[in-house]
Amino acid sequence: MIDHNPIIGFRVDATSKIGAGHAMRCLSIARSLSARGSKAIFFVSCDESAAFFKSENYECRILPADETCLTVRDARNLGTALKECGASCLLIDSYGVDGGFFDAVENGSLAEIHIAYIDDMYSYAQGIIKLPLKRPVDILINCDIIANEDQYRFAYHDCNTQLMLGPLYAPLREEFSTQRKEPLKKSVTDILVTTGSTNPSNLLERLSNLCLESCQDAIIHVVVGPKAKFKQMESSRVVLHEGDSISDLMRRCQMAVSSAGVTLLELAALGIPTVAVSIVENQRQVAQAFEDMELGLSCCATDERQSIISSINRLFIDANLRDSFSSRCMKMVDGKGADRIAAALLDLANDR
Repeated sequence: MIDHNPIIGFRVDATSKIGAGHAMRCLSIARSLSARGSKAIFFVSCDESAAFFKSENYECRILPADETCLTVRDARNLGTALKECGASCLLIDSYGVDGGFFDAVENGSLAEIHIAYIDDMYSYAQGIIKLPLKRPVDILINCDIIANEDQYRFAYHDCNTQLMLGPLYAPLREEFSTQRKEPLKKSVTDILVTTGSTNPSNLLERLSNLCLESCQDAIIHVVVGPKAKFKQMESSRVVLHEGDSISDLMRRCQMAVSSAGVTLLELAALGIPTVAVSIVENQRQVAQAFEDMELGLSCCATDERQSIISSINRLFIDANLRDSFSSRCMKMVDGKGADRIAAALLDLANDR
């Protein structure tokens, strides 16, 4: 029997320790599910995470745990909570799950629940994982540009797991589902600078100063995330943005300097040429692949000052390079990944 309004659970967190990237992409999927008449319930580790989702008007249940290390016991508690609320399907988005947690998925209290898993090939326990690990899930999602289809198909060759790989499955917010149609301006008058929801080691200030130095006369639009603090700068060319419509701001800019997380894919969907800056370990490969695939330029937050300036200046002065990056990016990411995942979850919930 088809349930046209199934309940879909999400196991995800949003804290100052781990950031809000996982939560934001799950919210995008939840909104797409809501538009289809389904109900989303979030299962989180702590009050901080709960406050995030409740502020978005979603039902949330706290299952106390260490968000960086979800155990077999946590999996059991989750299974019980899912059954109590009548959820038929669960999406897991966490670096804190490991083999022990997935043992409960396969043989324990989660065995009767349909499972989808967002796999970034990274865990808090192991760091970067070189090859995909086979997990006992119904749907495996990896929207990174470095997701290797051959490796995943080899790992999952003997099971019925549905693989959703690559940036077309990036669960971006609805505001990024309409691509920019107008061409980029030939000159750069506005530059976006963002490091996501946080500002590690005052990187925002550093990148803003480098843009001021290398991009003459351009206005530097600095996005200060909800968990970030920014030291006010004296230059009139630096404009701070907190809580603004990020997609509208991106569309105003002709280039960006951004951390290599989900924001990088948002910029790609809108065709904004970008210097991708890796600020944590699991962004290094993404940023490098971004450049190797001729989608943009890359650098590392720990690079020498002149190296970062060189990348910023190269993008600033070369209009043809910006046009090329813009076109390639919009072909890679169309902003409809959340809808694709939501549709797959509903099919899974109805066991189709």
